[in-house]
Amino acid sequence: MEKRQNSFLLIAILISASIGTMVVYTLVKLLFDEVNDILLIGICFAAFGLCIAVGISVAHIAKPLRGIVHSGIHWLALGGIPVVFFVLGCLFQWLYGLQYPLKQLQYDDIDDFILVMDNSNSMTWNDSNDMRKSATVQLVQNLESEQGVAFLRFGTNCTMVEELTLADDDAKQRISQSIDAIQSGDDGGTNIELALYTALDHVVQKGDPSRVRSVILISDGESYVRMRKVTDAFLEENVPIQSVGMNLQSPILAQLAEHTGGRYYTTGNMDLLHSILDDIQNNAPVKDRRILLEVRTGPGRKSVLLGLIRVISFFALGMALHVLAWAATDDDSQRLSFLIQGTATGVVSGLLIEFGFYLYIWGPLVQLATLLVLSLILHKYVEDKVVVDLSTLQPLPPHGMQPSRTGDQDGRLNKEFAASHQIEGGSHGAS
Repeated sequence: MEKRQNSFLLIAILISASIGTMVVYTLVKLLFDEVNDILLIGICFAAFGLCIAVGISVAHIAKPLRGIVHSGIHWLALGGIPVVFFVLGCLFQWLYGLQYPLKQLQYDDIDDFILVMDNSNSMTWNDSNDMRKSATVQLVQNLESEQGVAFLRFGTNCTMVEELTLADDDAKQRISQSIDAIQSGDDGGTNIELALYTALDHVVQKGDPSRVRSVILISDGESYVRMRKVTDAFLEENVPIQSVGMNLQSPILAQLAEHTGGRYYTTGNMDLLHSILDDIQNNAPVKDRRILLEVRTGPGRKSVLLGLIRVISFFALGMALHVLAWAATDDDSQRLSFLIQGTATGVVSGLLIEFGFYLYIWGPLVQLATLLVLSLILHKYVEDKVVVDLSTLQPLPPHGMQPSRTGDQDGRLNKEFAASHQIEGGSHGAS
């Protein structure tokens, strides 16, 4: 007997885990503002667990292997994966979201808007119709008179077009005219870092720290940014960045928003851009909102306690997955192997998501790597081999001839024949 790695099962799980990660990412984006955090994470983990259970089932159906899902109780174990993931997700999200003794930075509405518009050469093709200009003008016109607004444009350099002021009718008219007068692509390259530092310095010098301030960054994101330095500066001043990517997905813009407590949007559609800016204006972010699958911002971003809770939660998920996967097999010899795997994948995935976000790696990439590691199941099955000694085989006789028998064989057959006839004769005599 020889143990072989179940590579087909591993491939099926990795594929299903990749699909599950995309499902989780989509659910977070769709339900982020629709359900509470506990239910959100429960649903996401349940969906991921369901994908893993389906992957294991498909592997068995496509290529049945000894030791994989042979009875109803084992199918029940696979069905229990999404249920257990839902319960654990809800439990640990509740623990992760508790209000520990941290300074709270929640607020209701944005008071001051600092509009930062990209006018570099690349915007001539990434926003050829000047959508950002008309949408920004609409945002300015929709501001209340007690709200503040500032406007700057940037390319290689940065120009403060309008300093922070209350959004009265005169200010709205001045800013709208300045935006309409901008010639796209006149400002050279893209220096997002310079623009953000200029905006932050202006907020600190001119703004009121008791008011809620937020930077609205509209760009294509094609720029180098020292992410940790910039985001730490904005977090220190409690100023989130709301970033809007024009016509492309930008990891830079996404990280700037995620790591400062803001939101990231992307669009190439005029109507959608208007709705995005309207959403930014009317729905202020909650800076200290914490969910297990997203970057942690606000005062808890470097909390050892919150990091430990996240690692423990993934450890529990890893153990649960591998215990249930072992229950879905008939191979008791693999019990210790599954427990070791559950411990390793749980701890590693927890550390990966915690430090991956802390090292400012792109969020979706961190989620993919974390969930792939969490789902790894290495299962070995026994393949029986029949060993035949060819030296004991005799050649078949020619067609029509009976194989020869040895004297011992003839003697044994004669005795068996005589014994059978004695039994038959005795029975006849008795009758």
